[in-house]
Amino acid sequence: MFKIPRMIRLVLIFTVLFGLLVSCTSTGAPETVIVTQLVEGEVVEKIITTTPVPQEELIGPIRVTYPAIPQGAYLASLLSWPQMATRNILVEPQFLARTDLAVQAVINGDVELGIAPTNLIVESNLRGADLVIIMTTMRNDWTVASPVEYESFADLEGKRVAVHGPGSLAELYTLILEEEYDVDVEIVTIPGSAVRAQAILAGEVEASPLFLTDLLMLDMESPGEFHVLVNLAEEFPENPVNVLFARRDWVEENSELVTNIIAEMLETHQRVADDPDWAIAQAPAYLGALKRELVEALVPEYVRLGIWPLDGGLDETIAQAMLDFLITRKAFGDDLVVEELLVEDHFDFRPLKSALELLDSE
Repeated sequence: MFKIPRMIRLVLIFTVLFGLLVSCTSTGAPETVIVTQLVEGEVVEKIITTTPVPQEELIGPIRVTYPAIPQGAYLASLLSWPQMATRNILVEPQFLARTDLAVQAVINGDVELGIAPTNLIVESNLRGADLVIIMTTMRNDWTVASPVEYESFADLEGKRVAVHGPGSLAELYTLILEEEYDVDVEIVTIPGSAVRAQAILAGEVEASPLFLTDLLMLDMESPGEFHVLVNLAEEFPENPVNVLFARRDWVEENSELVTNIIAEMLETHQRVADDPDWAIAQAPAYLGALKRELVEALVPEYVRLGIWPLDGGLDETIAQAMLDFLITRKAFGDDLVVEELLVEDHFDFRPLKSALELLDSE
C-alpha cells in the first residue's frame, strides 16, 4: 500500500530545513551554512551561502503556513521568504498536511499568515472566523490526471479518486465533477499533490486533481501512459489555487508590515519571471526531492502561463468572481445555505494596493 506516514514525516523535515534557511542570522556578513536535505530518498548535505541581517534588527518571526509539503507549484512564494530579510523581516514557513489544519492555524493565532484555497477561508468566515484574503499567490493550474485508458471523468464510476483532505480544493473539484458527470467515485484522502501523483503512478488510485508540476512528473516518469482527463484551469479560471490570507485584526494592526511582505513576494515573482534560471538554481534548497529536469520544465511553464501573478492577482472584480464560483458550485458544507457573499466580508485590497504603490516608488 502507498505509505502516507513517510510524507507526514517530510512535513516536519522541510519545516526544520526552512527554519535553518531563513533564520541563520547573526552578523550580517555572508555565511556558509550546511543544510541536511532529503534528496530522492537519500539524506545529503548541501552548502548554502546566505547574507543575513542581524537577528536583533529583524521584525518577526512572522509565521506562514502552507496546506501541504513543499512542492514545485509553491516555488515562487518559497523563494520570497529568505528575501524578506532585505526588508528586515524574518518569515518562518510551516507545512501542514491538510488545508483545514492550515486555515485553523491562522484562526487560532498559531501563525500570522496562511496560504490556502479560497473555499475553506470563506467557509470559515461563514462559521464565525474573521479572515481576509489579501493576495493571490497562485492562479489555477490544476488538472485531473489519470491513465490514458480513462477517456472521460464519466469512466471513473466506482473508481478511486484521491483528494488532499476535507475541505480541500481537490475535494471540491471532485465533488463538482461527480455531479456534472453523474457518477459516484470512491474518494481517497492522500495529502499532497506530489504524493497523489505517486499514488497514480503506483496504481493505488485511478485519478486525482493535481498541480501542473505533478502532471509533468507523470509524463516524465511514464511517457504516454497518463493524460489530462479534465483541465480544471480552463474550466474554472476564476478560482485560484492559493491565496494569502490572515486574520482581519492582525492585518489592520500590522498594515505596514503586511504591505512590505506582499511587496517582497511580488518582487520575487517578478524576478522569477525575468530570470527563470535564477529560480531553477535556487530550487534545490527548497525542493530537494524534485529532480532537476522537472524543475527546469516547470519554472518556464509556470512563468509562461502566468501562474505566479506579478500584480497580486486580486481586485474587486476578481474577488467577486471567486465568490460567485463558490456560491454557484455550492462549495460549502451541507448545513450552510449561501445565496450571497459580500466582497468586503472576505477580502482586504488595501495591503496589495499599498504594496504596488511602494514598488512603483522604489
